[in-house]
Amino acid sequence: MAFGFPAYAEAIEWYEDRSRDELLDAVDQVLDELGWRANYSGPSSLDVRTSVNWWSWGECISIEVHDGTIRIRSECVLPSQCFDWGKNQRNVEQLLLRLAKIINQRTGGQYVPRRGEKSHEQGIYPAQIRGVRGAVPD
Repeated sequence: MAFGFPAYAEAIEWYEDRSRDELLDAVDQVLDELGWRANYSGPSSLDVRTSVNWWSWGECISIEVHDGTIRIRSECVLPSQCFDWGKNQRNVEQLLLRLAKIINQRTGGQYVPRRGEKSHEQGIYPAQIRGVRGAVPD
């Protein structure tokens, strides 16, 4: 369960040897399966908004896709909501698990992405940061 203003969860995964277009196509398929509509806010950025649920007044999910990299951030729509009861983390995990499944179906194998490793030299968002704002898990 995250705590912050607003509560959020965030993760980054590396899919080596996967192009931006291939990853965007897989993300679109995942969003269709979940029944979530996305708006493109840039050539490789999507914004999704979920509806009100028992855990929050809805979440705003931002997805950034680059060659071999996907970054997902889910945060509560209501800025004063400091507890999300794990809903944002479930959104992130659900997206990443379905994405891995789709990529494995397309490649016919057990493709395992790397998650949360630092990559400053590549200019990619450093380290996976999940849960509490500013906290980096061990």
